[in-house]
Amino acid sequence: MTNPCLFIVGCQRSGTTLLKRMLNAHPRLAVTSESNWIARLFENRAGVTPQGLVSPELLSFLAADPAFLRLNIGRKELETLSRPGQQVAYAEFVSGIFNLYGKTQGKALVGNKTPAHVRRLHTLHALWPEARFVHLVRDGRDVCLSIAKWPAAQQKKPGTLNTWKDDPVTTTAFWWELHVTLGQQAQNWLGPELYYEMRYESLVEQPAEEIAALCAFLGLPYDRAMLSFHEGRTIDDPKLESKQRWLPATLGLRDWRSEMTEEQVERFEAAVGPLLDKLGYPRAFSRPSPERLDHASRLRALLAQDPGWITLTRKTGIDSRSELMTSSYADILKRIEAALCAAREVFDRFTAGAIEAEFKAGHDPVTEADRAIDAVLRENLLRNHEGWLSEESVDDLSRLDKKHVWVVDPLDGTREFVKGIPEFCVSIGFVENGRPVAGGICNPATRETFIGAVDAGVLYNGKPVHASQRTALNGAIVLASRSEIKRGEWQPFEGGQLQVRAMGSVAYKLALVSAGLADITFTLSPKNEWDVTAGAALVLSSGGFVSTLENAQFHANNKNPLLSGFIAGGAHLRNELLALVEPHIQAAASKTGK
Repeated sequence: MTNPCLFIVGCQRSGTTLLKRMLNAHPRLAVTSESNWIARLFENRAGVTPQGLVSPELLSFLAADPAFLRLNIGRKELETLSRPGQQVAYAEFVSGIFNLYGKTQGKALVGNKTPAHVRRLHTLHALWPEARFVHLVRDGRDVCLSIAKWPAAQQKKPGTLNTWKDDPVTTTAFWWELHVTLGQQAQNWLGPELYYEMRYESLVEQPAEEIAALCAFLGLPYDRAMLSFHEGRTIDDPKLESKQRWLPATLGLRDWRSEMTEEQVERFEAAVGPLLDKLGYPRAFSRPSPERLDHASRLRALLAQDPGWITLTRKTGIDSRSELMTSSYADILKRIEAALCAAREVFDRFTAGAIEAEFKAGHDPVTEADRAIDAVLRENLLRNHEGWLSEESVDDLSRLDKKHVWVVDPLDGTREFVKGIPEFCVSIGFVENGRPVAGGICNPATRETFIGAVDAGVLYNGKPVHASQRTALNGAIVLASRSEIKRGEWQPFEGGQLQVRAMGSVAYKLALVSAGLADITFTLSPKNEWDVTAGAALVLSSGGFVSTLENAQFHANNKNPLLSGFIAGGAHLRNELLALVEPHIQAAASKTGK
């Protein structure tokens, strides 16, 4: 398993230090403390090139970071990892740091505990697609108590937010809500193999059972040493914080019922009561007073105008849509967004797996949903002097004379839609002089939306993402056509260095690659431009590469929209991948004469 193998995240003061110490006591696993530099340096491109490669300045940035210095890794060791004169991906470099730390601890596996990384999950997942995330959740009212008694709260967020001075309780409530929500949203796209949620209350009430279950998720054997991490370290001084005292898992360290006033509890619950309900934490006030509810609404509005909050939410991707709107294709992106929204409304009228299909020439299925979505896409997207190419429309060859052309598939993955398999999507591509420059794809079944442009990057459900930074094919995740696998076309690639995963919808596979949720996708059989164009625009916009099976640059709006095939993935994998599929490239070239 690649290091870092896991990240412990959550709202600050939720008990992540306790969990870190328990895991660190495992004989095979070391867990480092707060290391905000891991994601921050990459996102800010501090010592990192735009392509995600290590630059010489990175070593200086690390040498100035106190959290990194606590790892006790010397500059000479870093220089060895950076391999001067060679291209080294940031993810590979940091993995090397974690490996070195593991050696000093005598452990092969190394993870990290940084609560604030809950705001950086997309970045971390893109860098280390196999890493697992453990999200620790604690009752927000106890978190509020802990933050109120936390000396550093005045120097850090939430204490530096403008609303803190007048109402630290409600400010903390919104702070807690933001972090818990970001963590839980990740469950939708990370899936159960990579995301694990724990409750602090269960951890301290039944630590053996909870840690054993977590070990099963991590693929580690349970070890009783994890419950005795504190032995020989506990300090009997009630004036110290619990983490400074090295206490074992202990019930009742914070109790909002006895330590918060009724007025404080009502303020907290008026602000984030629905989230408490969702998490199953009983409320003291089932119906906060109208005055409290109005106060919470006003404070939320004030917080939204706070520069510190705005910066924070932008970094999480929550407000990243504004970044796309600075693109030279801003109007195009607005139209794509409106069209996807309209398409989702159409989908709400149908039920996947319970819809009849007709069959076109070539035995391709088509449904009423395909035609209805085609109509709303045309209505929302097409303007004068623009061309149109859609799977469900009669081809108007006047598009060949247009500079700007929409290439769309109203429902890519109709077979999956008819069968009720959640691997279908709406695919919208925008082409400028044959080049795919903007795209939008949404999967209405999984509520995933991908949108981007070549000069603005890609957002996945509102958060910025990047194509895979992996530098070697070994272990790479490749999304393959389910029908091609059934026909045996993928046998040469199965059981080898690639992790082949079957999936429907060409466009959806490309979208996942653009978000770094998979490393590669390619097809060995012909596909149409409407299958590929939107996804190609997204992959290119997120720093990946796309080429035809003839190893030529992808060009759209051809008279014959049929492609022999395509290859797409993270930029660093291009040469090795092309060498792997060379026999297929030669076969395609011989057929087309290219």
